[in-house]
Amino acid sequence: MSQHTVNPASTIQAHPPPPHRRRRLLTSCLLALLTACASSSSSFSLIGAPVRVYDLTGKMDTILDAEFDFIGRMGAPGRGGEVCCASLPKKWYPGMIATVRWVKDPNPCLGCGPNMDKEYYKFLEYMKKKEAAYQRHSAQVELLPYTRTCGVTLVFLPCDQVRVTIDCDQEGPLVSQWRQQAAAMEGKSCPNTP
Repeated sequence: MSQHTVNPASTIQAHPPPPHRRRRLLTSCLLALLTACASSSSSFSLIGAPVRVYDLTGKMDTILDAEFDFIGRMGAPGRGGEVCCASLPKKWYPGMIATVRWVKDPNPCLGCGPNMDKEYYKFLEYMKKKEAAYQRHSAQVELLPYTRTCGVTLVFLPCDQVRVTIDCDQEGPLVSQWRQQAAAMEGKSCPNTP
């Protein structure tokens, strides 16, 4: 009869996943649970919707990155384009609130000019200074009623205001209205907010 000894150093020990993987796992479980609930109840089902950004802050490239957090998080670049896909209930219901987070460059053209790229190390120093000045914001936004969606549109106005529209028929008129509000705020100082 042979004896088998186990070297304690060779045993495999499970390590918990890193925090970002735990969040993804939790989000996946939540989506699976919601999908299971949706299959048992025909009144609740999810749809995928692209996310896009309108930067009406009055300065070019002020919003660098935005994130729509409703059922899972979906990021979108501030410089345009769409990213797929945020999850939304197929039918709007009262009290739907999403969190929008964004990164803002308060001085998008700080250091811009013809001598900008003369020396590479100066550029690196410039980028370190620029990135240190980035501002991170967050706001809870009630989602407006929607019936037919063409995606999630995040609209950023001056004074760190954000608006969200989802309905295809409302998007054009609302963005035009918000564009006029942004133009009216141009050159005015923002009220101090706590």
